[in-house]
Amino acid sequence: MKRIYTTETFELPTWRKVGLMITLVLCVGGCVLTIWQLQEDPVFLIATLVFLLVSVSMYFYMHAKLEISDEGIVFFNGMKSLHIDWNTISSVDLKLVGKYSDPQIFIHYNNTKLSLAASFYGKKQLKGILDLLEMKVAPDLFTPAYQQLRTERLQSA
Repeated sequence: MKRIYTTETFELPTWRKVGLMITLVLCVGGCVLTIWQLQEDPVFLIATLVFLLVSVSMYFYMHAKLEISDEGIVFFNGMKSLHIDWNTISSVDLKLVGKYSDPQIFIHYNNTKLSLAASFYGKKQLKGILDLLEMKVAPDLFTPAYQQLRTERLQSA
């Protein structure tokens, strides 16, 4: 197993963050407008709650990130962080999920799993994540399906 000398951070692409930030500002503006309209009609309370829920969800989605270092994997989903030590990983799998065959990495550890989707990180970042996993995880922990999909689908990324 090789060393990772710097901590690598993976998060949403910048263009997607900008789009989410614009949408977040619009939702917060909609929330403020519906709060202002509450005095006239209490039905706006439902719209206020919807705008507030969407705004908070987008904020947390926008701040999700994955850090891979020599000590382990840290996944921060906006509210809490999840620490995975390299010794606790029991297997790594790669599957095509959904209608559009989105590649997803499944890291199994301590009887739970962490899934990392290409639709969130993008294909280039997903390939970087796979390269770092192959540096630190023992080769026998990768499933045969992982090896096959890695050579077929992600070689050209």
